[in-house]
Amino acid sequence: MGTVSLKSAWAAIIVLALTHDLATALENDALVDSRQAEFRSKPCWFQLAPEKRYHRRISCGELAVPEHWDKPDSRLIHLPVVTFHAKEGKPGREPVVLITGGPGERPYVRDAAIVSRSWLPYLEVQPWSTNHDFIVVGLRGTNWTDANLDCPETRDPSSAFGTSSEAGQTNRSNTLYFETLGLCLERLAKNHDLDAYNSEQAARDIASLRIAMDVDQWSLLGVSYGTYVALKTIRDYPDGIKSVVLDSVAPIDNDWVNTQFRSLEQSLERVFQSCRESEICNRRFPNSREQLKDFLRKAEEKNLEIKIDDYSNYGGIFFPLTPSNTIQMLLHLTFSYPDYVFIPAFIDALHQDYAQDFVSSRVEKSLSFADEVARGAHMMYECNDSFYKIIDTDRDSIEDSYLSAEETNLEFLNAWRTLCERFASSPLPQDSYQAAVSDIPTLLLSGRFDSVTPPQDAIYAATSLSNSYQFTFSNRSHSVLAPSRRDSVSSPGCPSRIVTAFLENPQVRPEDPCLKDQAKLDIPWDDVVESWNNANQVRSAELENRLADDWSAARSDRNTNEVHVTFRNQMSVALTLYWFDFEGLRRAYGDIPPGAEQEQSTFEGHRWELETTTGKIVGRFVATAVDSVAEISSDR
Repeated sequence: MGTVSLKSAWAAIIVLALTHDLATALENDALVDSRQAEFRSKPCWFQLAPEKRYHRRISCGELAVPEHWDKPDSRLIHLPVVTFHAKEGKPGREPVVLITGGPGERPYVRDAAIVSRSWLPYLEVQPWSTNHDFIVVGLRGTNWTDANLDCPETRDPSSAFGTSSEAGQTNRSNTLYFETLGLCLERLAKNHDLDAYNSEQAARDIASLRIAMDVDQWSLLGVSYGTYVALKTIRDYPDGIKSVVLDSVAPIDNDWVNTQFRSLEQSLERVFQSCRESEICNRRFPNSREQLKDFLRKAEEKNLEIKIDDYSNYGGIFFPLTPSNTIQMLLHLTFSYPDYVFIPAFIDALHQDYAQDFVSSRVEKSLSFADEVARGAHMMYECNDSFYKIIDTDRDSIEDSYLSAEETNLEFLNAWRTLCERFASSPLPQDSYQAAVSDIPTLLLSGRFDSVTPPQDAIYAATSLSNSYQFTFSNRSHSVLAPSRRDSVSSPGCPSRIVTAFLENPQVRPEDPCLKDQAKLDIPWDDVVESWNNANQVRSAELENRLADDWSAARSDRNTNEVHVTFRNQMSVALTLYWFDFEGLRRAYGDIPPGAEQEQSTFEGHRWELETTTGKIVGRFVATAVDSVAEISSDR
């Protein structure tokens, strides 16, 4: 339930000037042990210039809680808390507190640079934040304090993805990441109680924070895995919760592990269907699904890799295009708008073996995802929440998806399960999967293209929430409330407007004129295809001269994707250009003088041949999906 981009949530009114002893504040709250938690306000550990604060007051603090709530002798750990206060002069309402996703997603409050490029501009396009404080708390295991379950060794691309500095030396194993993670968890286990990092301990932290900060009532906002924790919070600690916003919903009792490949397949199909409904996209990318199937079969059979010329501090590296790595990149592309609109282009580039720059950029985005998540926390939350116990390797939902090669998938799942059994000594029992049954007003938001927490998950979760409202947004993906490039202070996104209306009156289904426009929102396929074509005209590599191929039965493929090929004659003699028609007959298309070039309109899959005046064939080329150059050198 992770995320590749910012996905997060909302805040709270708080008294940060005082230190609160929970022993006196929790007389009527039997579910939380008031003697074991304390909130202290403290100076912020980052400094922002006034002009970068967007006219907001920011205050900070720290919540001290037992590392394991159920162990009397457990040490204290400290969770950072940052409050972005409502705009000055605006009437205050109940706070809204964020529960981040991942699991293991960082709270993005470590330093001024992160805060200034994340939460502050984000809040500017959230109209509800004008009247509500926004509290960000670093969940246990995700931050830089004494509860830091980070595994920096997993950020080495050779460990995470099997990359190598030398061609032909990449590692295709799906277990390498878990081997590296196991070494990290061994190290972390020396100073941390790894059993303490799970959704129910996190929910108890959230409940204790409200009381420790002396807040009578607040609203929760969970994002992705944060919705899982939020649902457990309203199930187990409902006191003081006015309303709940769930963005990209992960139901407590849903079998997401065994349906992950099918969910991704369904998300991709929604993208393909949207492309088919666009004349320009369908003409440019008519066969995305079949291209993807072909590439995954090819990647299973061959050692494919791509070079990234300069990645981070690692210099040039070779990235293995294995089925699992390819699926990870597709998963990251489905995370957000506008990334998912490039899925057809990405698949086409993989299938046609061109556009290195584009594929490299997707690879780099997948590699950088590791920086957004504390990997030790991610693993222990999943293990302690017993997710690995519901793995069913015989389920049709895993095996019948073309995205899951059975052998590859079983290797991955078994490595995951083995690591969990090794480090999760006290995983949560099966009754922890009981759904949240609640009448607390709850708003559930989903994106149509989300493959991680698809819309059907929100619809399912709503069945046990009697006072809930569910919305699916047609052009959004994971993390619905993350701003798109179209959102602004004067024109906020529709999801943010719905949240504003809901927080204003949680007892009434929120309405806004923007909802009527949702059905009319088109994916900007024209812009996508145009920018893709323009970019690849500049970056396209030369076509391969297939002079050695046997073209005795050659014929051009029928295709509607029009492109241009520039034929450059670098020889000292004139060349005649021939096109192979659909029946395999050669048709002359003029002569190209020595040192000259000819731009030829053609279509993807069309075959062209060049011949000297003496009948010697010196060039054979097949047009790819983008404009390209075919050069015939004098040394041929």
